[in-house]
Parts: sequence; structure tokens; C-alpha cells
Amino acid sequence: MGSLLCLPGNDPGTEAWIGTLADALLPDAPREIVAWRHWSTALPPDPAFEAAALAGRTPDVVIAKSFGTLVAARACSDGRLAPGRLLLLGVPADSLGADDVARLGALARSKGCLFVQQRDDVTGRASTLRALLPAGAELLEVSGSDHRYATDEIQPVLDGWP
Repeated sequence: MGSLLCLPGNDPGTEAWIGTLADALLPDAPREIVAWRHWSTALPPDPAFEAAALAGRTPDVVIAKSFGTLVAARACSDGRLAPGRLLLLGVPADSLGADDVARLGALARSKGCLFVQQRDDVTGRASTLRALLPAGAELLEVSGSDHRYATDEIQPVLDGWP
């Protein structure tokens, strides 16, 4: 198993959650969990800054949640990150700009990119995300509306993930 880069959500509480998810999904993979700059400063969240900070990392797999999905899309689009596989959970589909949609669309066309979105996610329903992604994008719709993603819902699908 190769290396794993975990990009949590906007809230600092997602740092522990993504670590637990990584342990369950890829227990033997060496990993790095990114701590966002805005967690320890008064600065606002900044996907462009965080994407630039990822330069030089060479993970085999990226797991990203919400804000982390935007950072991953930007870093991949800018050529700073080129993982073999991406797992993108809880994309904030209701607040995406045109550039974000284009970046996520480019990722969706790449082999090994899987989106997981709750049917009624408060940051954007699965149907909203599906409409924004290109035809053929791999999107797993799971039940829920709370923007929290349970490992037991995701694990069975990933057993066959490339």
C-alpha cells in the first residue's frame, strides 16, 4: 500500500474523524493529515493557499472532505498534486464557483476518482453534485443530510475501488 494524504474539512473536529476513517479504510498505509492554517490563526479559510502548501507531496491516495475537496481539486489542477486515487466526500456543492466546478469536473474524468455525497447533504445534495459533474463521474450517493460520513457506509464500496 502506498502513502495516504488526508485533507479534512473546514472544522478542526474533522481532523480526528478523517484519521479514524483512514485507519478503517487503509489501515497499513503511511499517512499525513493536513492541519489547515485557519485552524491556528485568525485568517479565513483559503483553498488557494492550502493547495500551494501541498506542493511536493506525492501521495498514492488522497482522502478529502468538504473544504479538503476544494483544496485537492485546486492542487491537482495546478499540478501540485497527482495522486493515483482520490476519495472526495461531502463536496460543498451548493457553494461552488465556476472554477471549482471545472476543477472537480477534471478530477471526475480521471481514473480513480470517487465522489461520496449524502442524498440530502446540507452543503449540497447528491443530485446537485451529480448535475455539476461530467457524465460518467463516479458518484456514490449515501443516505443522510448532516454532512457526516459514516465509515460503515463507505467501507463496502471501497472494497472494490481500484
